[in-house]
Amino acid sequence: MTHASEFNPGLLDFLARSPTPFHATANLATLLAAAGFEPLAETADWALKPGGRYYSIRNDSSLIAFVMGTEALSRHGIRMLGAHTDSPCLMVRPNPEKTRRGYFQLGVEVYGGALLNPWFDRDLSLAGRVVVRDSASGRLRSRLVDFRRPLAVIPSLAIHLDREVNRNRSINAETDIQPLLGQLVGESTGDLRLMLAEELAANGAAAGEVLDFELCLYDTQAPTQIGLSGEFIAAAREVPEVIGIETFLGRVDVRLNVIARDMGHWTGIYRDRILVLPHIAEVEALMLVATIKDTGGLPL
Repeated sequence: MTHASEFNPGLLDFLARSPTPFHATANLATLLAAAGFEPLAETADWALKPGGRYYSIRNDSSLIAFVMGTEALSRHGIRMLGAHTDSPCLMVRPNPEKTRRGYFQLGVEVYGGALLNPWFDRDLSLAGRVVVRDSASGRLRSRLVDFRRPLAVIPSLAIHLDREVNRNRSINAETDIQPLLGQLVGESTGDLRLMLAEELAANGAAAGEVLDFELCLYDTQAPTQIGLSGEFIAAAREVPEVIGIETFLGRVDVRLNVIARDMGHWTGIYRDRILVLPHIAEVEALMLVATIKDTGGLPL
């Protein structure tokens, strides 16, 4: 297994450059290509070779990578790993522009099982996918966008206006988490599509007319190692969701896949069910976080 001193910097860099599923997929594709994996178009006829390395992308947000075996499947079987590229977040609504008391805000909706309290008083930015009409050819094209700088904040109410906030705080997802982007001057109004076009142009992309977008807010605080000896990783997006990149590149030999609801559940499984296995030195474990409905529990 790759040493932590080599693994962690690469993981932190990947997390920092992957604020959305679209960016995570694009970055995974770059890593795979550098490791000798060949891209496959989903609609093409595949000519696969024994020992070949391949990957295919769907919707710019999901990726399948695989290595063709050189021995009989019935003898050696397969090893499969699954992870997800998305994380709970605040997604921008289709028509999000809001003007209130001279301030420009965006309408957002909660994606996934997000904890809402940590979103307050953070330096937030925007990233995602934008669909544009090419001004020269008229064709529709997909572009990735990431502002990479603080643009918005969801401010908390001052304590003297809400004395019960530390004892009984409830958050209305429809009214309490609309991010504040700026103060409007005169008759000006906020225009998100114009912002996107200008950001794409500033980064060298011939944007054309912005037709649609899939955007989310994210915390601009960079992922990092914390603790007296740097033994912990602090990141806004789940580390287990992207640890599969090392497996795809052949740096981690995964022998056991574990499904866990959260880190506490994972710790219990690792202590009670994995460490007691024979030949534990030959076992590497990967955690797949999943939201599981209560149907009697998992046999873990």
